[in-house]
Amino acid sequence: MKKLVVALAAVPLMGCLQGQESFDVSETQAVDFPGLPAAAQVAQASATTESHMQIDLRSQLAALGGQPSSAVFSQNALSGTALAVIAHVRATISTADGSMPDVVWSDAEVPVDSTEIELPQALSGDQFLEYLEEGPVNVDFVLTGSIPTQEMTLTHTLHGHMTVPVDESLSKL
Repeated sequence: MKKLVVALAAVPLMGCLQGQESFDVSETQAVDFPGLPAAAQVAQASATTESHMQIDLRSQLAALGGQPSSAVFSQNALSGTALAVIAHVRATISTADGSMPDVVWSDAEVPVDSTEIELPQALSGDQFLEYLEEGPVNVDFVLTGSIPTQEMTLTHTLHGHMTVPVDESLSKL
């Protein structure tokens, strides 16, 4: 009986570990928007300003060690005191290399006197992940509102939760 127990104890070491691992990825960066010339500000009650930023999470995604099977982006926010004069935010994305088309990423009304807004995403987390996996993603923001003459800086925060399948031989562990 003792020989049988020893033989059975060695069997699990030759199996596989299967399941899922979860990881978070995030990025925060400042986005500068030009102000309006004084003459343009007097002539218009509502105006627009535009800015561009680039999101590059390739190194964070590569560190996952596998192809994410799902992605949920729980935070896609703009914040800053300058947001209080903004009425509308529109953001489009495209891959920096042009391999994927420009699409609307978010389109939102900004509540009066806000200092932070969670931008609703027009793409699913998995669709956005497809863009991120291609490489750097260009984000173009258009703000509409009472644009001041001085430059405005807002902070963009992105946070996502990735799930990666695990299928490792226990002999590798």
